[in-house]
Amino acid sequence: MGRTPHAATRRPGSHARTAPLLAAALVAVLDLGAMWPAATVRAQNAPLAAPTEGVIGGVVRDASGNEIVSAEVTLAGTPLRALSDARGGFTMHRAPVGSVTLRVRRLGFKPTILVTTVTGEFQDPLEVVLEPLPQRLAPVEVRAAREYTGYLAAFNRRRDAVASGHFFTRAQIDSINPRRTTDILRRVAGIDISRSREGETVVHGRDKSCTPLVWLDGMPASAAYFDPDDVTPGSLAAIEVYTGLASVPAELMGTRGLGSCGVIAIWTRLDEPRRKLRGDAKHTASRLAALVDSLQLFTADQVDQSAQLDALFAFTPIYPDELRHTHLVGEVIAEFVVDTTGHVEPTTLDVVASSHPLFTDAVETALGSAVFTPATLGGRRVRQVVQIPVLFSPPSDLSSARP
Repeated sequence: MGRTPHAATRRPGSHARTAPLLAAALVAVLDLGAMWPAATVRAQNAPLAAPTEGVIGGVVRDASGNEIVSAEVTLAGTPLRALSDARGGFTMHRAPVGSVTLRVRRLGFKPTILVTTVTGEFQDPLEVVLEPLPQRLAPVEVRAAREYTGYLAAFNRRRDAVASGHFFTRAQIDSINPRRTTDILRRVAGIDISRSREGETVVHGRDKSCTPLVWLDGMPASAAYFDPDDVTPGSLAAIEVYTGLASVPAELMGTRGLGSCGVIAIWTRLDEPRRKLRGDAKHTASRLAALVDSLQLFTADQVDQSAQLDALFAFTPIYPDELRHTHLVGEVIAEFVVDTTGHVEPTTLDVVASSHPLFTDAVETALGSAVFTPATLGGRRVRQVVQIPVLFSPPSDLSSARP
């Protein structure tokens, strides 16, 4: 009886038929591998599409170098628009590549046209200088008195004269951001702070056997030990610290030499004696410009008689005591609307340029009591936008510097 051949048994001649098929498949694979690197190279060498958009940036200043706030920058032929920030800087995205025309406008300045080229790559910031129009009020000059005045006069005098003390102004306290008043004192070498069993903060100076004398707003707290942490950091105006007998000024020594273990003089904030005028910034520079364009508001060159400071009501900004020791000179250009009664409209108060925030505060405070003679046009009173430069000078022109 004959056997049936197994399914796996090769038939004669089967190898000869399979070999050509395998060879053809191998050739196809090799051809594909040869083609792939070439395709990759062609893709890598393909030219990149040229950029069609770019970014324009720059700074707007006046002729004195002060950065101008809220200058409007527009790109001709497009809806693109930008406003300069507190540092005069502006940025405009998605500007078309090629030669473009910028228009820069700000109330109180001559409009400026600037032609530049957008490349789509990094470009150096543009420098835009605006020339003031002859519409401003005459500059007000402020010179610091040779002697300190006001609530912190004694603190400021000692800060200038006493080399051995440690002084913390409100700005420095804010930068420390303390949770307790003693967090400020810990920054003074020679001060040791501990806790009593009753939970009271105990401060020691160089002589660990006694505690420093604490002065509060110019008065010594000599009846009993005064815990500095009873004063919250938010209520502080300034602190001065003297760690030992040799460093304590005579006027802070106190009766019976109570300051011989050191002195901590704490000054707390008091109510501002002069009302500070601060608006809600409801009227931006561009909004004021729109009101001028629609004749709802006027500039000095559009009226018969422009608004002027009323001599019966002094406009007297005060040079900040905090800056006296720096000998800074500075300038603030304030912008606001004088209404038909001669008063400043608070919501329109803005700053065109300022060399220091404390100079700005001084101008805003002084404007709280300023009165003007209203502008007139055709025999009637009208609202006028006003710009007034205020120049600040230190007590002496020597060693002066700009911030």
